[in-house]
Amino acid sequence: MVAKNCAAFGVRMVWWQMSQEGFAIARCTVGRPMGAMGLAGAIRRKPVRTMIRDKVAPCPLDRVNWQFHAPTPNRLWPADITYIATGKGWRYFAAVLNLAAHKIVGWAMRGHMRLDRRAKGARLAG
Repeated sequence: MVAKNCAAFGVRMVWWQMSQEGFAIARCTVGRPMGAMGLAGAIRRKPVRTMIRDKVAPCPLDRVNWQFHAPTPNRLWPADITYIATGKGWRYFAAVLNLAAHKIVGWAMRGHMRLDRRAKGARLAG
């Protein structure tokens, strides 16, 4: 069973699976041999709350009215920022798009969301 799930099951899941297969066994009886063999389940990450809404502040206006196309170049350049969980921590990715050309014209990735005045437009497409 361990090779089948790549050691992702913890004591509770192994105990539950064995009970589904008809083995009447206590959960602690499963935990002791797993601990002796150094087997442990995958650890769930704690959810990260990235934004806390200010209920008093007004919502920003929708300036494009969900029409994500531009009739001429240099008319509409939306931007977005997102975060990505990596093995070494969170990385923040920001991108600016030119909707007329359907291309990313600038982007930056950092380990923080602080403003770095020295890196003006970290990467710019030519």
